Amino acid sequence: MKKILLVMSPMFRHDTHYITNKESEIPIGLCYIGAALEKAGHSVRILDGQISPNIDKELSDFLINNNWDAVGISATTPASSNAQKLASLIKKTKPGIPVIFGGVHATVTGVKIFEEMPLIDIAVFGEAEITMIELMEFLAGKRNLESIDGIAF
Repeated sequence: MKKILLVMSPMFRHDTHYITNKESEIPIGLCYIGAALEKAGHSVRILDGQISPNIDKELSDFLINNNWDAVGISATTPASSNAQKLASLIKKTKPGIPVIFGGVHATVTGVKIFEEMPLIDIAVFGEAEITMIELMEFLAGKRNLESIDGIAF
């Protein structure tokens, strides 16, 4: 069993303040991924940066107070710059944790995502429920990355 933190990246307003919206849509994609991972026997927590008033502190606390095996970040294109900042926070706080990036921005950007976001370890393209389970099998030493479809590393 692996322990995975899934994070929905918030957007910025004028690159200075987070946009938080208590009426924001539920991050349904992360919920589907989380449910699939739980059904496969993994432990999952979702941190929704769209409604968090202080995502940096919350993420930092989650990293310090838990032993995550991986952190997944999902972002749309308008939230991608903040996703990179979250990846930086993760790598500064717990450098050994793999950062998996997915969502609309990863899917439309393709492998060029690594030029834009050099701190991510793995990018997931398209639907990720099965892919994330396979990535947990990789982290458990039961599969190699090359055998997993829909990713780049």
